[in-house]
Amino acid sequence: MIVTMTKEKFERLEDERLGWLCVEQTLMFVRGRDAEVKKQAMGQLNDAQRAACMFRVLYDHAKPSAAEFYAWIAYLLDTPGYWDGVRSAARFFADEDMLKLLEESKAGIELECRHRGITLQQVSMSDLQANEELDRKINALYERFLAVSEQSHARIADYIRSNPSTFVHLT
Repeated sequence: MIVTMTKEKFERLEDERLGWLCVEQTLMFVRGRDAEVKKQAMGQLNDAQRAACMFRVLYDHAKPSAAEFYAWIAYLLDTPGYWDGVRSAARFFADEDMLKLLEESKAGIELECRHRGITLQQVSMSDLQANEELDRKINALYERFLAVSEQSHARIADYIRSNPSTFVHLT
């Protein structure tokens, strides 16, 4: 979905805000909708728009806390198409640091599930309160996620600024 904004606004937006404004309409439309509506909406986007949206699907849900990061990664892993979509987004923007972090997070959460004999669906934010070692590991991944995400915002914004017609109609 192409958004409209003034050239002045486009040029002065910070990286994170630019990325958000370019996907906001799509993400607000799919919020709370069923999987088929989400799939159709994503199917109408070009590759760059879809990648920016999938990054925000990861970022916006995982950023509030280490516990939410942990539970959201488990949810993405357990939901068909979501994990691949997030990884594809990182690949699209050549975000090797995010890809590495995602794979380490996946391995850590899957190992924890095997160790505890639970499924990804049983992962809970309260797990961190009950397990000091898990809390330490997830917090370390979460801190890296926050740092790497800043680089991701910059990568996405650079792409948008280099390819404005892919995202924006400038007035």
